Amino acid sequence: MTWQTYIANLTTILFLTTNPFLLVENTQYKPQEDLESPPTTKAGKTRDSKKCPQDDDYPNGLSLTALIPNPEIDKNKVQLTVAKSPQIFMYVPPTSAELMQILIKKEDGVTDIYRTEPINIPAKSGVIAISIPEAEAKLEIGKNYRWIIRVICNPKKRRDDLVASGWLRRIEPNSNLADRLKNAEKNEYPSIYASNGIWLDAVKNLAELRLAEPDNLELENDWQELLESAGLNDLVEAPLLGE
Repeated sequence: MTWQTYIANLTTILFLTTNPFLLVENTQYKPQEDLESPPTTKAGKTRDSKKCPQDDDYPNGLSLTALIPNPEIDKNKVQLTVAKSPQIFMYVPPTSAELMQILIKKEDGVTDIYRTEPINIPAKSGVIAISIPEAEAKLEIGKNYRWIIRVICNPKKRRDDLVASGWLRRIEPNSNLADRLKNAEKNEYPSIYASNGIWLDAVKNLAELRLAEPDNLELENDWQELLESAGLNDLVEAPLLGE
């Protein structure tokens, strides 16, 4: 290393040290510790399969899969959000099924606060965002909610539905987090949420950035880092679909 290179590197280090807001955080997910778990609920009877019965000719692969952290990495059974209208991200496999349904239930696992009529499935397989509208599903702070996504393989035989489910909880950001978000650029939101264990908002904000700049390799690497840090390695290459 020449003395010129040494001086240049030293100058860069000193500049970043004295300007901490320029330091780039990684986008690794760090679960919050000791979150109170939601209650265990009984699952309804569904067919234990990776694909719809009529899809035998489709290649085997990933089934309907929620983008939620692997329980081996995140012991918490609930994903956090600070949003009034959060999004759940889901990988939908190749299928001849045309319809899906979204349900949000109270903690008792019985009472619906939001239920859609069957809606169209995207023609292309990939990762989709499912929005929970604030006007129709008012999420109270600190309460647990059960979400259920059903791919309707046969409208006349709902036991064949492919089902994915999980828990979410809306929280109030503490003053430190609120200050960081207030002073941050939009491209810093994913790392801030991820480092604070707020999974749903980390994925949502990074997905929005990627869809806005699909050719941005840095964002692509951030997406890979976020998913791999949550044990979702199999979903890294799945296409991210826009609306």
